Amino acid sequence: MQDDMKKLLLILTGISGIFLFSCSGGENQPELSPRDSLVRKIDTIEMRITELKASNKLDKKLASAALEAYTQFAATYKTDSLTPWYLYKAADIASAALGDHKKAVDLYDIILAGHKKFPKYPDCLFLAGFISQDKLQNGIKAKEYYDELIRDFPDHDFVDDAQAMISFFGKTDEEIIREFEKKNQEMQKK
Repeated sequence: MQDDMKKLLLILTGISGIFLFSCSGGENQPELSPRDSLVRKIDTIEMRITELKASNKLDKKLASAALEAYTQFAATYKTDSLTPWYLYKAADIASAALGDHKKAVDLYDIILAGHKKFPKYPDCLFLAGFISQDKLQNGIKAKEYYDELIRDFPDHDFVDDAQAMISFFGKTDEEIIREFEKKNQEMQKK
């Protein structure tokens, strides 16, 4: 009986030791900084968005949460290398998922004002121009974006598109369609 008690005591001691060791393991790990905690939150939201995209579902609540997390990061860590990327993603979500085109252009403007070396800077010019023209009906502002793209990035892939968009200013949909049909006929003759 005494041997059974010793065995039980040893087992309980071993179990409690394992429990204490596993609980104290978290104490040895450094706590995440506020920045890293926010990045982790963004990563989690992005993973959920990717999962939903795979099933062709849109969750506006999740899109709003992503937009909020991206803009919170950008406001808090203005010079961080992730900031322009998060603003770029936020602008896409604002326009494509939430239909808030003004917010999207405002976010592109933040990139354009403070992140000139951002690799997607020329894309931001084109997208801000396109949204301004197509969704916000502001041809004057759109032309400013397109002109900067054409002037500062003459070899960029979107330059031809920007020039085409400028050529549509002041034309009705019917006039644009006729121009496309005419160009299409000319190309078929060649």
